[in-house]
Amino acid sequence: MRYLVTALILMASQAFAQQMEGEKRSGGDKVSSSLYMQHYQGVTDLSDPLTYFRLKLSYPFLSGTIGIQQEALKYYVVNPDQEEFEPLDTEIHYKTANWLPVFYGGEFDHELSLTLPVSRFSRENDVRTRLGAMTGYTREFFAKKLSLRASLDGFYQVNAYDTTRTGTNVGGGRPLPHYRFGGDLMGTWSWPYKLSSSLGVGYDVTRFHENERRNQGPEVRYEDGLIRESYLLWASVDWEATDFLSLGLGYDHSNSVEKTAGLGDYFYLYDDYASTYYVSSNLRF
Repeated sequence: MRYLVTALILMASQAFAQQMEGEKRSGGDKVSSSLYMQHYQGVTDLSDPLTYFRLKLSYPFLSGTIGIQQEALKYYVVNPDQEEFEPLDTEIHYKTANWLPVFYGGEFDHELSLTLPVSRFSRENDVRTRLGAMTGYTREFFAKKLSLRASLDGFYQVNAYDTTRTGTNVGGGRPLPHYRFGGDLMGTWSWPYKLSSSLGVGYDVTRFHENERRNQGPEVRYEDGLIRESYLLWASVDWEATDFLSLGLGYDHSNSVEKTAGLGDYFYLYDDYASTYYVSSNLRF
């Protein structure tokens, strides 16, 4: 389950950019909306199924769009500390493509975002918000049949405390994220009959707050400057079934490791626990 949630975090910026290409407004300064669903199934029974939902509303503002989106996870194997259906933090974002000029035939796009602490995890651990930024560059080749995209993104998390709550001891839990930075590369080929195929890789580094605990003797510091490195590999085939509905089928593999060294031997293409396939749909209305 940890690998699936990590995959969702790494795919956030990639999925947003990919789906934005297929979202067409009905014309004029009107609100555009979409409901995106992605169901993950493990390649083996060692990985639990999971469904991801995202409802998004956006509206033209200045030279870009301002939007709000709500994500949620549906668990089919529920742990004691989970609910079967869990909303994630609400995100408000502003997206524009006009901050930098055309560069070598490609275009830049940029996004600023912040979150509202809607999720149970954020409310219970006094996570105030995540301040995020993303910039991407897209260039097309071969009469727009091939699209290559590179993006960099990150966030700074504002917490009331440095660790999660453990009973009544606020400072006795696990370190909370402090900031994260990463990026991804994606290539998309357009086929006849409104079909497309994509291949991509993503990588990020999350640094956590320092965590201190008092033993019966002098103060002892542990997990000082903990770092989590994560990566994601994915491949998908998508079909624009109608002007309002797109469908997809894909494979992804993710892994993460929490240590001060690098991923090292943790980088591979397949694992019984971490590899999944998925089906997706995006309804625009």
